[in-house]
Amino acid sequence: MNGIILAVEDDPITKRFYEIVFKHCKLDLVQTENYGEIFNILENRNVKVVILDVSLRNTTLNGEVISGLEISKIIKENKKYGNPKILLVSAYNLQKDMNDFEYSKADKFIRKPISDFNEFLQEVRKLVNG
Repeated sequence: MNGIILAVEDDPITKRFYEIVFKHCKLDLVQTENYGEIFNILENRNVKVVILDVSLRNTTLNGEVISGLEISKIIKENKKYGNPKILLVSAYNLQKDMNDFEYSKADKFIRKPISDFNEFLQEVRKLVNG
């Protein structure tokens, strides 16, 4: 794969899950939950897929917590970030509230907890090759 997967996640268990799964599958992964760092990585690295948690407790803009929905929308509306595919991951059911999903402009949604890692990887690979 030419490019990386950027995971924006604040849960330590999910972060570790991503590390293990992507290392095992030989996919390049970078993780951060720092707002400025997200966009620095997008501008300076070849990001193919952004895996984005919807509820980010530690990600702030101007002192205010910003959601993954907002970050997704910012990425999708600004072509300087290279138009990566975005996979939203959340314990909340965005399928019930399609307005949130449509607002985010994300490409795909998967609900937490991720119980079938093979299905999860299949979805990520589809987005990477997409």
